[in-house]
Amino acid sequence: MQAKVSALRSRKVEVPILFVPPHIKKSQIYLPGNGEILVDDSIKNIVDWEQKGGNGIYFSEELEAPTKVRKIKSLKEII
Repeated sequence: MQAKVSALRSRKVEVPILFVPPHIKKSQIYLPGNGEILVDDSIKNIVDWEQKGGNGIYFSEELEAPTKVRKIKSLKEII
């Protein structure tokens, strides 16, 4: 977690960063309802997030994802 925070902060990303334990849906910890953005490497998390009203972005260097999911391979694409 610390490595992720350090990497994002060093790139001037200053939005809140929330960490969720495995086996708990991110949408259970933070309730997306106004298009909040989740960047995640799990399609399952993205789909759940979007079903709850959020805006999901799939993060993968391979970019293998269903066509209905927005995909990025670098955080530079959204920063």
